[in-house]
Amino acid sequence: VYARHGGALDDGHYRLSYQGRMRDDSRQANGDRGEDGWQTHRLGLRLEKFLGDPGELSVMGEVFRNDSRDLWNVPDITSPTLVRAARFVQRDEGVSLTARLNRTLDHGREWALQGSYQYVDSQVGEFLSELRHTMDLDGQYRFSAGRHDLIVGAGLRYHDQEVVGNGFFQVSQPHRRFGLASAFIHDEITLLPEELTLTAGLKFEHHTWTGNEWQPNLRLAWKLAPDHMLWAAVSEASRTPARIEYDLQYTPFVLAAAPPTVISFRSAERLNAERVRSYELGYRGQPTETTHVDVTGFVMRYRNLRNVYTTGFYGSGGWVVADTPLSLNGHGTVSGLEAAVDWQPSARWLLRVSYSHLEPSIELPGNRLSDAAAEFYMQRV
Repeated sequence: VYARHGGALDDGHYRLSYQGRMRDDSRQANGDRGEDGWQTHRLGLRLEKFLGDPGELSVMGEVFRNDSRDLWNVPDITSPTLVRAARFVQRDEGVSLTARLNRTLDHGREWALQGSYQYVDSQVGEFLSELRHTMDLDGQYRFSAGRHDLIVGAGLRYHDQEVVGNGFFQVSQPHRRFGLASAFIHDEITLLPEELTLTAGLKFEHHTWTGNEWQPNLRLAWKLAPDHMLWAAVSEASRTPARIEYDLQYTPFVLAAAPPTVISFRSAERLNAERVRSYELGYRGQPTETTHVDVTGFVMRYRNLRNVYTTGFYGSGGWVVADTPLSLNGHGTVSGLEAAVDWQPSARWLLRVSYSHLEPSIELPGNRLSDAAAEFYMQRV
């Protein structure tokens, strides 16, 4: 169900909307209910107002609730099979509010400032509950200087989060506050008008847990002809760990051994950001009026990859616990090729063919994972 109502205001307009979706349980092969139904409800409001010289103000708010069902096999020492089927309902509800102010100035200059707040209350059956407040503020400014088209910006994000575990989910410190500060600069430089463009950028992030992260990128685009372009790029990116990687202990299953053995995953003692350096080379063009071609070759080198490994065993309450901590010391390389061809002989017909070739090689403590070359084809009419 989707409904929307809007209208005009002084120097602006508003829109009120509601969206509701529901899916019933599926049926298993034996005819039983799959216990996997879900429903979602969202009520939203959007206001836009033109402020003259200050610019344009947009305000968006939303209230939501999501409910979903599922069946889990959870560890249970009293069961003959050491697990029991647990039916649970996950509920997520909350509110969000975002305000954005932007203005376009002379000589191609423009700026934007945005702030947001989100509150989420989540309950995962009897196992896990979460209360989260998130506040976000960021701004950016765009201007031109000679051959340079520049964008600079900065942002702050703050989390106040309480996570409480029960049973096979345990949290070492339920209440945490953490944040992320960032700043970036993006410069598009015209080396040869309508022919050669260099784009350089740098992003800085400071996270409460991982400290400082620098993420540079460099991209060169060479227009060989009006319908043919070669491009190359080198970039670095990082992924900061999620809360679940910081202080959550998870016991997903039990091995039917004598005595019973519990696999216990726990968070890392020291956190680093996962990092990747990417090298890309590509061609994009239109050989004929009805044909488009896009080809990209790439090599991606990863470090500080997340992985888990069992470091030892110990006894606890009649169980043998396999201690399996999270580690962030894996590394590896993924190289490959992607190609896509579109042929559109008429306005009513489009044939798209794509091909991907991947060669991953990942090294973890004590072992090396190297997959054979994987190839994927897709054709769509």
